[in-house]
Formats: sequence, C-alpha cells, structure tokens
Amino acid sequence: MSSKILPKTSSKVSPKISLMTHIVAGYPNFATNRKVIQTMIKNGVSYVEIQFPFSDPMADGSTIVRANQEALDNGTTIKQCFELIQSLPKEQLPILIMTYYNLLYCYGIEKFFKKSVSMGVKGLIVPDIPFDEKRENFYTLFQQYNLMPVPVISPGIEKKRLQKIINIVTEKKSFIYVTLKVGITGVSNNISQDGLNFLKQLKKNYSKLKIAVGFGISKKQQIEILKDYADIFIIGSKIINVVEESGIQGLDNFLKEIKI
Repeated sequence: MSSKILPKTSSKVSPKISLMTHIVAGYPNFATNRKVIQTMIKNGVSYVEIQFPFSDPMADGSTIVRANQEALDNGTTIKQCFELIQSLPKEQLPILIMTYYNLLYCYGIEKFFKKSVSMGVKGLIVPDIPFDEKRENFYTLFQQYNLMPVPVISPGIEKKRLQKIINIVTEKKSFIYVTLKVGITGVSNNISQDGLNFLKQLKKNYSKLKIAVGFGISKKQQIEILKDYADIFIIGSKIINVVEESGIQGLDNFLKEIKI
C-alpha cells in the first residue's frame, strides 16, 4: 500500500540532477508555447518534452487531457507541431517528442522518424507501445535514424520485461521514464512508498542506468526526496497549471524556485 514519505532536511538539490519540462503543442497557442520554451531555456532546463496533441491521451491526467483537447479544438496539426520545433533553438535545449502510437501510424511511422530527425529532435516518448515487442520495425528505426527511444515503465513491471527494456535503452544510449505511480499523470503532493522503493531497486540493480522520473512531480521538496535515485525530473501538469494561473512570469518564478 502507498504511503506518504516525509521530506528530507537538505535545502539544496544535487547538481547532477536534470529537469525535463512538458508542454502540449498548440495549447493555449503556439505563440505562448514559444514564450514558455524561451523561459525554460533561460532557467536552465535540460530537456523539453513537446506533446503532439492526440484525442485519447490515455496516460495523461485531467490537466493534460484538457490541454490536448483544446489544442485539437483550435485546429492544431502535426505540421504545425513540427513547425514549432523547427523554430526553436535546439542547440540550447534538446527536444523530445511525446505522443501516442496511433498518431505516428496514421502519419506514417518512418515518415514521422525522418521528419523528427530533420527538425533536430533527440528522441521519442510513445507511452502506449510496449518497448519489448516488435511492431512495424518501430525500434530498428531508432537506430536507423539515431533517435533515442524513451520507454515509460511503472512500479510492478515484470522483471523479464524490465530487463528487455533496459537492454534497449542501454543499446540506444537513452534513458527510461519511470512513473512514480501506476495510472495517469497529474500534480501530486505525496510520493508513494511503492514508487520510492522501485527507484531504489533500479539504482541498486542497474547503477549505470539513466533514470527520469515523473507523474506527480510539482515541487522542489519532492525532488529532494528522490534526488539520490533519479537523474532527470519531469514536470508536466504543474507547468501547464502555473502558466494558466500566473502566466510567463509565474513560470519564470516557479522554475527559479525549483532550480537545480
């Protein structure tokens, strides 16, 4: 059973830690997307995860689901999402695309890979395709196009499957995206004991594995609790909430507050 973990007393976050932030392309609009990303660059964010909106984002919580739907209602297209990426200074901030398999399939999987590479994208996060199964030569394309696959795993994953996934990540010199809970994204105040134990076991058994952690990260206190067990911290729903409530200045203040 999950339980609340009390924060440590340390006031500084380890310098080895990187921050990945998440936006939904086209929400609330592309002009705001660009301002948000410039603010992220200004505050030393290590990666930005740009979500191409999809009508059924099954791994996402209410905030990101709503952002996806509003982006689609505004007429956001894949072409516009790639144009956003093309306009960004990728040398200052590595870009990862996050979306769902059906969108890639309808666009054309290899066509999507080619386009991503031509735009300077570093990797893809596709949470609804198992990373230990072959499908449409999906994983051979990562090697062919020199893109990082970033598999999403959760506590409770079968050991055999975990090992297969880690082998893929190691081969492609990528990292794994570990969810702190089984379920969907969204801001959370607590860190479950299950999630913490899973991270501890990963670090113990796979010391060289690069681990990104997300699903609920929203404040520096949480990062301090987890800093010895993860390398990258992913903040998504909280970013959207802050921009909605406080605008670009609010985002700037938030990123300064959790600066790592």
